[in-house]
Amino acid sequence: MAAALTWALQGWLPPAWALFGGVLTLPLAIVSYWMNGYWGGAVAALGGALVLGGYARILRRQQLWYSLAVGAGIAILANTRPYKGLVFCIPLANGLFLFWPASHGVRARTLALALVAAVLIPAFVITGYYNQAVTGSAFQLPFTEYARQYARIPIFNFQSLQPAKEDRTSVMIDLHQHWEVKQWEAARTLELIPLRLKDWKETGSTIFGSPVTGLLVLGFLGHLWRDRRIRMALWCVAATLAGSLIEVRYYQNYAAPAVAALFILLIQALRHLRQWKPGGRPAGRFLSRVLPLLLAGAALGAQGYALLRQEPVPQPVNAYRDTVSGKLLDDDPGSRHVILVRYTGHQSPHEEWVYNGADIDAQDVIWAHDLGSSENEKLIGYYKDRKVWLLQPDIDPTGLTPYR
Repeated sequence: MAAALTWALQGWLPPAWALFGGVLTLPLAIVSYWMNGYWGGAVAALGGALVLGGYARILRRQQLWYSLAVGAGIAILANTRPYKGLVFCIPLANGLFLFWPASHGVRARTLALALVAAVLIPAFVITGYYNQAVTGSAFQLPFTEYARQYARIPIFNFQSLQPAKEDRTSVMIDLHQHWEVKQWEAARTLELIPLRLKDWKETGSTIFGSPVTGLLVLGFLGHLWRDRRIRMALWCVAATLAGSLIEVRYYQNYAAPAVAALFILLIQALRHLRQWKPGGRPAGRFLSRVLPLLLAGAALGAQGYALLRQEPVPQPVNAYRDTVSGKLLDDDPGSRHVILVRYTGHQSPHEEWVYNGADIDAQDVIWAHDLGSSENEKLIGYYKDRKVWLLQPDIDPTGLTPYR
């Protein structure tokens, strides 16, 4: 991701400034959940960088072979963030179709679009084959199939609430009938505006490493709009922000397709800051040098302080899951087990204990919900050669007792 972002910046900015922007992306690429979590935005950010970097080289240098990079980036976005990627690409598509420079010629535009299609057609065929194998339909994504079976709220706030599904466990009822419905209701009122402002602030802090850099971009927004050279990046960010206003939920990694565009705006704002001379004094040159050093120093200092204090990394309660199953296998080698999980309090819907691999019966330790005596008896009868345990994680996340 960091390499792709640097490459994208090189298409829009002078080489030294592009390299500087690449260095500023490293905290996002190394220490954030974007790189170290399943929900992280690293892959989608890579796709957005390929699209934006390829677009700059096509339009400015007439290097049409970079249309292949644009096609690859669109394919990545379509398989990681379909809606966000689509919204992000709308201004770029207008640039290729409606605002293609007349000096480049129609033939060049046709070749560029043909190269994009040469990547997208086989990519979409492969995606359709994958969808067919997983959901039974080439046009049904796994996520939308999951939503059809389980979710009650729609993706967009202008859509109606779906009929309630039959959820068998308390945690699924809490997730789909309570927590999600409250989010849907809030997204359909004026409460959405302060919620999105808060989301955008947190997103900027995660991507840039500090809210100060986001304020810098806002401070020079007028200058950025007058910079025709980078105006397309501004349009892509504006489209991404506008697209979020019709979504029920918004997480920081949803902005991943626009990360390259955001860093282009940040570096250009720093360039304007460098030229700032209040009262004829070169204060901007000093600030443009000191501000990044202060931000990097603060980030490194916070990490170093945490290491010196040997502070434990915050973990959700279900992080003890492997500890529980590992202790079972260590204490009784060769045995096989079933752990019934009983929630007794308000369990966070995002800290689920019960999940298994695809081949459940092959696991040494199987996790299951406590569904009451009659349902549990069916499960125990099926796994009659296994030891059965009860875990109540709301009371003691590591305390197992034999199930009776």
